[in-house]
Amino acid sequence: MITLVPLKEFQVPVTAPCINPSSFEGKSVAEIAELSVHEGNKKKKLGDLFKIENNSAETPSITINGDVSKVKRIGMEMEKGEIVINGNSGMHLGEKMSGGKITVNGNADGWTGSAMKGGIIEIHGDASNYLASPYRGTIVGMRGGEIIVDGKVGSDSACYMKGGLIKIRGGAGPFLGYHMIKGTIYVQKECGTRVG
Repeated sequence: MITLVPLKEFQVPVTAPCINPSSFEGKSVAEIAELSVHEGNKKKKLGDLFKIENNSAETPSITINGDVSKVKRIGMEMEKGEIVINGNSGMHLGEKMSGGKITVNGNADGWTGSAMKGGIIEIHGDASNYLASPYRGTIVGMRGGEIIVDGKVGSDSACYMKGGLIKIRGGAGPFLGYHMIKGTIYVQKECGTRVG
């Protein structure tokens, strides 16, 4: 298992799709530290921004301890393994993922699970706008997998949904399931306007 801890509080967005079990597989800590990320418009190495440790435990594949709400695209195109985030997560978490599991022990930012095909995302807090929704100008919504949110979700979630399951234990904002074609959405509490 690889453990990542931010070396500082990030002031600008960090883009790090390399934080993915498949990207880390078979690599040493030194090799993982060399993986490329961007802090704002500056190219950096993962080791410039995170303390990286390895231990003998096999699961979860990656644990992140700390606030990564400015870190985008964690688990992008994830196919297997498990990521646990002990803190808030940034935008585009689990984008296009097809397998594995992501657990967020905090809140998740916008577009979490965008274009998701499979796997599981569990958020033990709130999710922001556009959960499981495509980017503006596209119609590739969630097609499979499962998203569970213990708290509430923002507006325009599950737009263009074509499959999968979303369970929201709190409330949901407006336009939930806009242009939904297939799949299941369960909301335990109140919903905003224009549902479905």
